[in-house]
Amino acid sequence: KRRCHEDLNMSKLALIPALLACALAANAQSTAPVTKGEMSRVMAKVEPVAALMFGIKIPAREITSSKSPVTRVEFIAELDRLFNLAKPKFVYTPRALPFDQKIIDDRNSPASAKILTKFAKWGAIGPVAPIVTGSDAGLNPREFGDTLAYFVLRLSALTHQPVAGQTPDLMREGVPANNVRKDDGVS
Repeated sequence: KRRCHEDLNMSKLALIPALLACALAANAQSTAPVTKGEMSRVMAKVEPVAALMFGIKIPAREITSSKSPVTRVEFIAELDRLFNLAKPKFVYTPRALPFDQKIIDDRNSPASAKILTKFAKWGAIGPVAPIVTGSDAGLNPREFGDTLAYFVLRLSALTHQPVAGQTPDLMREGVPANNVRKDDGVS
């Protein structure tokens, strides 16, 4: 039996990857692209927590100290690696979210477009986020941190059973949740 404090601890753990990613993004003055070394260090901090949170095994990574900018294609590959490791632990399939396929196709290689389309359908990226529309020169710290935080939080949602009455994806259209009053704006 799970106890309330265990659920609370899991809730706190769910925030850690986002906070780590946002710590990098806090250096908002910098417009220089995130380097491969910076991405490597951030992912090395995020992955153990993600492994615990999602209940998966993530192979150890070699941390690089490269000062060359990480490209969007390389970052997309890192996110795809994490997505594929977490996907067997997804507990529900949400409705596919709307997005503009043309934007993804026009601004990315076919291989990256395929991965980004998958992420967009699962709601793991913003449909016009910098990871989709940005330059090939890379992402600045704010764009990198926002993308990673959004992505990890979405994976966290997909790997935990939602409560039907509090999850719009699981509510029947037009039927308010039992625990929400009509005067709260839900119809």
